[in-house]
Amino acid sequence: MLSIPSPTKKMDYANGGGSFIHSYGSKTFIRPKIDDVLDAVAQAKFNEKKWVWVEDDKKGYVRGHIVNEDGENDLVEIEYDHGGTAIVSQAMIQPMNPPKFDMVDDMAELTHLNEPSVIHNLTVRYKAHHVYTYSGLFLVAVNPYRNLSIYSDDYIQSYKGKRRGEMSPHIYAVADQAYHDMVQDKENQSILITGESGAGKTENTKIVIQYLTAVASTTKKSSSSENVTRLQSQILQANPILESFGNAQTIRNNNSSRFVSSFLFCPLPLLHSLLLFI
Repeated sequence: MLSIPSPTKKMDYANGGGSFIHSYGSKTFIRPKIDDVLDAVAQAKFNEKKWVWVEDDKKGYVRGHIVNEDGENDLVEIEYDHGGTAIVSQAMIQPMNPPKFDMVDDMAELTHLNEPSVIHNLTVRYKAHHVYTYSGLFLVAVNPYRNLSIYSDDYIQSYKGKRRGEMSPHIYAVADQAYHDMVQDKENQSILITGESGAGKTENTKIVIQYLTAVASTTKKSSSSENVTRLQSQILQANPILESFGNAQTIRNNNSSRFVSSFLFCPLPLLHSLLLFI
């Protein structure tokens, strides 16, 4: 279970260094390394061998290192991390990233951006209950298929007004960036949520609406929690109407939406309105 970031930890990031850089058109806060000693030890162990990902029929990819290479026949001898050796084709191996890239928040930072490296990073983050990961301009969400305590009001406040990188990857960060750009630039913004059936598109749409209604309502001094709840409820009540146009059962979802859901939110003089479209 994830814990709410405490104010002390936030101050530690500020006092512990770090810097801002421009990335993908927006400012990104780069957090300092927490434990350089462990990174150095793991890196030294990694450098002793030429580690690669090897295709596996059952597990997809497994770890191994190259023992011998036969350039003429395009073959390599691999010693698996779990034991045993095999001679495989060069086409069956992919380079592995150094351990310092494990659990990286943004997969665009990976030296080797290949399929096994992406899957590995998403897997280790998922096991650590980090279901959100950046990939350049995009945010990748892995459906946990269970409730996580990362959508509370405390989390909403902790992501409000933060720069990308100051907090862990989260859909709240994407929503906050869009809301900030709407207010700052006085221009309409849109968020596209896409994925296969059962990926969590509908739930993430509801989470974005939850964040936007909470943030937009708190900008008014006279607003109350009742106003936030009412606005949130009014928007979410439009969802069954859209679902009536076509939902279907799939292997992973008994009530899969058969329409493309995206929403546009635009600035108005007295009220920030959130509109849900087909």
